[in-house]
Amino acid sequence: MKTALILHGMPSKEEYFDPNSSSPSNSHWLPWVQHQLLLNNILAQTPELPHPYQPVYEKWCEVFERFQIDEQDQVIGQMKRSEVYVQHLSNFRVINAFIVNAKGELWIPRRTANKKIFPLCLDMSVGGHVESGDTYEETLKRETQEELNIDTDKKHIRFLGHASPEKDGVSAHMHVYELFSEETPDYNRNDFVESFWLTPEAFFERIKNGDKTKEDLPKLIQLFYGKDL
Repeated sequence: MKTALILHGMPSKEEYFDPNSSSPSNSHWLPWVQHQLLLNNILAQTPELPHPYQPVYEKWCEVFERFQIDEQDQVIGQMKRSEVYVQHLSNFRVINAFIVNAKGELWIPRRTANKKIFPLCLDMSVGGHVESGDTYEETLKRETQEELNIDTDKKHIRFLGHASPEKDGVSAHMHVYELFSEETPDYNRNDFVESFWLTPEAFFERIKNGDKTKEDLPKLIQLFYGKDL
């Protein structure tokens, strides 16, 4: 089933607090549009956004990012990221990327000790959740800038493919990319504590010797670089 989000406008403060007025998400023509979409087999939702008379973008984004997706990578509902982790859900979107050099080595960082999940584990070069309203590509650009101080507009990027929990056994729906670079990134020290340039063979050797990794990391390396093993 296709999905849609219908966002209400910005009422005045007087209208918002008027007891005789409908809530913003249920006012004007919004219910009619939602009904028409539902009649056409489109799951339409009208989230109530906080303080619409004086909107704060960051607060509205907190609402957007709660929307979940189904196994077809379609939005179906909303939930906090913390609740997704607690319930071990996989119906959300992420991006992951690997930095690769001319030797075929992957740049593999180690997560900091204060990470809530997988502390001090080896990680993908870049990773992050796709916030509702963002594309995979926008998320890649944002996360690469925040984590590695790299502007993707200045790098050659290759789309490796889409991985899903149903088909590939990974934790979420994800787009996976590859960035080419010969330089070790100037990574964010709040995200990573150290890093290594490793061939796929050397990476799996580290695992064999007891090094810990983020759950999806060996699956993605096997999926996209396993032909070279």
